[in-house]
Amino acid sequence: MESLAHIKTQVPFDTINALWGARAKAHAEKTYLYWQDTAYSYSAFHAACLKMAGLYKSLGAKKASPIAILIPNSLEFLEAWQGAMQGGFIAVTINTLLKGEELEFIVNDCDAEILVTTPQLRKVLGAVWPKLTKIRHLILTEDDA
Repeated sequence: MESLAHIKTQVPFDTINALWGARAKAHAEKTYLYWQDTAYSYSAFHAACLKMAGLYKSLGAKKASPIAILIPNSLEFLEAWQGAMQGGFIAVTINTLLKGEELEFIVNDCDAEILVTTPQLRKVLGAVWPKLTKIRHLILTEDDA
């Protein structure tokens, strides 16, 4: 296999946050994504993600802090995940089909102090909730996604 080490590429952005900020500014009112019957502009989605990043920070998350995300595929998932990326945190996405001991292991093993989930999935955590000893903050989405 031929080495590509000789190819020089220029990357104009040092961070995901810088990339997203530039894209949101350059394409502010252009549609970034459609979710169900609603279109979301670059600027609206960027603002929602920055709001999540600010919430994580206000709860004590530091650079590279893990944020546990237990949300089905949805707009809320994208905002939680991208918010973690834009804040410089580690998004630990958790399969929503897991139950009990599997969830307990992953949430405790990732060392997250913040868990983002839906009201319905919070109920799934029921029996193991007292065993999630590292979680200090629970963020519930408004909907069950």
